[in-house]
Amino acid sequence: MPLSHLLAVLPIGALLVFLATQDETEEAAWTSSVTQPRNQRDDAWPQWGGPLRNFAVTSDPLATTWPKDGPPRLWHRPLGEGYSGIVSDGKLVFTMYRPEGTTEEVVIALDAKTGGTVWEDRLKTKSGGRPSSTPLIAGDRIYAISSIGVVRALDKATGKLVWTRDLQAEFNATDPGGNGFCISPVAYGDTLIIPLGASPDSEEEPDGRDRSVIALRMDDGELAWKGGEYVVWQSSPTLINHGGEDQVVLLMNESIAAIDPNSGEELWRLGFDSSNTHCMTPLWNGEDLFVFAADGGPGGGKGIRLVREGGKTVPQLAWVSRKMASMIYQGVHSDGVAYMPGNGGFFYGYDLGTGEQLWKQGGIKSSSCILADGKLLILAKNGELTLATPSKEELTIHSQFQVAEPDALTSPTLVGSTLFIRDLKRIMAFDVGVPSATDR
Repeated sequence: MPLSHLLAVLPIGALLVFLATQDETEEAAWTSSVTQPRNQRDDAWPQWGGPLRNFAVTSDPLATTWPKDGPPRLWHRPLGEGYSGIVSDGKLVFTMYRPEGTTEEVVIALDAKTGGTVWEDRLKTKSGGRPSSTPLIAGDRIYAISSIGVVRALDKATGKLVWTRDLQAEFNATDPGGNGFCISPVAYGDTLIIPLGASPDSEEEPDGRDRSVIALRMDDGELAWKGGEYVVWQSSPTLINHGGEDQVVLLMNESIAAIDPNSGEELWRLGFDSSNTHCMTPLWNGEDLFVFAADGGPGGGKGIRLVREGGKTVPQLAWVSRKMASMIYQGVHSDGVAYMPGNGGFFYGYDLGTGEQLWKQGGIKSSSCILADGKLLILAKNGELTLATPSKEELTIHSQFQVAEPDALTSPTLVGSTLFIRDLKRIMAFDVGVPSATDR
């Protein structure tokens, strides 16, 4: 019914309730379409970084401490080599690995409750790289990128191949070397947006390269658009809304930029002096500020503030912190504080608005973390898992336990109260929730 008709027939109280309901409905629809792949549970982990790509998730209540023998392990099983993240819809768990001694790369689906294999899809390659990109769940499909840049769309329930595209053969993507393609795709509407990657020492677009970001239709893999001149190495893109405008943000070694996810058109870019690589996905405060740090060295960390001028987003350098470093790992933030891994076996708290170091906590090796239920679950490279409560003043450690073998570089995944972890040999699941009365 037109608004003019409502004004004529509804009492003012009823009209205000109607308008408020409409605003809430539109806000909820916008949040769902912009921040999450379609048809996902609120507590699922469908992509790199979880539901909002920020390594924070709504969870069941978590335990405040663990027994001396660690959190209860639900299951564990062998798995091949790889750093690919773990994604889950609550029923199935997906990741990628390379069987030891082979050049095959495997997308595997596991039963979330038992760890049993549901299906596998194998890809023969000429490379011995370890798959490092994290798959993405959207609707009834899973999308995965191999270390050599082969994109596969698979039926989530059966593993049947729906379509495939080769980023190197079809789009002149460069081989980054090492473990190959590490960037994890982002979903927007009915498209899959993928930076084509680059080697860490790239300074310009390689000759003959089409464009450096593409969008593929999720239904059939057809090209929706291509564009940009961006040398993105390992930092996976993130999706934000600023000033009512959806934006895909790309972090490079010497600049940060945003593109229109509908067309690939550049919306803004800010260059900076940096001799370091960037692997982390920038932290976004949900309003106007990005925070990110280099992998180490003099580049440090930076805060980028976004303002609206003339109906457009304009980036501004807010602060620089030479002490901040991410060491290839991902931080999180809450209540104006960034919680970050760093150099020398320390974990840090920084003021999100100024970059000021608030505290540092020793006894935690290079690590990745998840924020849930007001607590941090921190997985160190050496396989030690830490349960802690962060605040502006300090990090309070409750429990620590060795759960995996060294080179546990993959960020953990939390669904409900089940924590999924992998190292280079195994994948496992732990119950980190509040113990039931019968367990106490």
